[in-house]
Amino acid sequence: MHEGLEIFKGPCKSLERAKSFRLDHQEWDKAHRHVFWNTPEVQPYIREHVECEKATRRPQMTVLKCQCQAHKSFPQWFHKHIYNQIQNGVGQVSDDLRALASGPKRWACLWTRCIMNSFQFHVKSVVDGLKSQNSGVFVFSQTDSYAIA
Repeated sequence: MHEGLEIFKGPCKSLERAKSFRLDHQEWDKAHRHVFWNTPEVQPYIREHVECEKATRRPQMTVLKCQCQAHKSFPQWFHKHIYNQIQNGVGQVSDDLRALASGPKRWACLWTRCIMNSFQFHVKSVVDGLKSQNSGVFVFSQTDSYAIA
């Protein structure tokens, strides 16, 4: 098990050989931003960048427009910020933060079936045409009544 950032701890085990495909620029950019916004360890950097953008915004720029600009420019800012920290020896930069700053690879893998936390997941096309399917949701509960869960 990986001991770094939460985003890299996915305990998923594939049930088949992966299919590789190349991300176009838009898909790559969306994937990169999605990882940033969903990685708790990156949130302080996002807040810092938004505050920097607000502090340097032009008077005619609205706060919303400033936040939008910060959202667009964050990947480049984060890359520069992390590598400046490395070069200047400021703080300890983990290998995972360095990897996030570099961005994802252009090639991605696709699996149609995998096991995660003892549950099997699959895409819909795997079960199309089968006589039996289990496409329900399984919920663990501490109570006998779902009305109060």
